[in-house]
Amino acid sequence: MIMKKNLQKGFTILELLITAIVIAILVTSLVLMLQQVSIRSRDAIRLTDMANLFQAIQVTIQADDSNEKLFYLLCSQVKTPCQEKSYPLMQKTQNVDGTGWLKIAFNRKSLLSYVILPLDPINDDKYNYSYWSDGKTWKLETKLESENFKEKMKTDGGTDPNKYELIQKLK
Repeated sequence: MIMKKNLQKGFTILELLITAIVIAILVTSLVLMLQQVSIRSRDAIRLTDMANLFQAIQVTIQADDSNEKLFYLLCSQVKTPCQEKSYPLMQKTQNVDGTGWLKIAFNRKSLLSYVILPLDPINDDKYNYSYWSDGKTWKLETKLESENFKEKMKTDGGTDPNKYELIQKLK
């Protein structure tokens, strides 16, 4: 009886196919994981921007010594109610003098002064920052992307369960 030696020196097509499938699965899961990280980081930026703007507006209102009516401060240079969005991006959108998307003129006495107003990381028709005021109440709002933050939009105390809203009612 003659024994044959296995002289195979390469991979079979089946082995190559299985390897390619495993690599494709790993790459797909990595891309999906990185996409979720990206979405959560954009939402973290949005939440930080909203919190910082909320605080800056409160400080500006408290530091105002102009003795003007509150609606002049909350809707600088426009009639009440005022409303504006960070999208579309135009020449004055990021101005901090009340002509940008946020209709409050930040004064230089404020501890929290901005050089330019922040924009949403995507800043398109769906994802943008917006401001609204009737002279007695003001509101900042944005839409969050991550499933982790969907509950935050529903429980923020605002009226729209599909947007993250920060609202302040004044005297």
